[in-house]
Amino acid sequence: MYDGEYYYSKFPESLFSVKNPEVFGVRALAGLEKCKRLNVAFCCLGRDIESILHTNMCRINRTSSFFNSAQIFIVENDSSDKTALMLKKYEMSDKRIKIISATLSDKKRYSNTGDDSLSIERVSKMATLRNIYLDEISSLKKIDYVIVIDLDLEGGWSYDGFLDCFSHRRPT
Repeated sequence: MYDGEYYYSKFPESLFSVKNPEVFGVRALAGLEKCKRLNVAFCCLGRDIESILHTNMCRINRTSSFFNSAQIFIVENDSSDKTALMLKKYEMSDKRIKIISATLSDKKRYSNTGDDSLSIERVSKMATLRNIYLDEISSLKKIDYVIVIDLDLEGGWSYDGFLDCFSHRRPT
């Protein structure tokens, strides 16, 4: 299912330069060494994301490879495109993935950047959806971190930047 098309992030690293690339590289490697001992849960939300779903699933797959173990929980709600069908295919092909389809019967489309992006309606809806995956992960035995990703993110993320974050944490 992960054909490698987006195995490496298309994140524009050059737009986010670091002061000392050598130190940054060392920290990213240190973060990777710590991640190899950790168990994580990725928790994601997605609605009508058919056009970018494959890209982000490849990114999640790549990022999950940094860890000892990873489980992936995706809450999909009220999609009107092929998102739900595509997610089910990922779930069937990867035992780490659990798809939860939620029906809120909310036909309103909220902007990620417009005036309605911070409306109480949208915030309440997002909280409801996030509580669904929180219920799912509450029974997990050994999870060191929960990583939250909104699947409508088009630009991806920096793998090195992600790993750098783990280099700053205290050892477990």
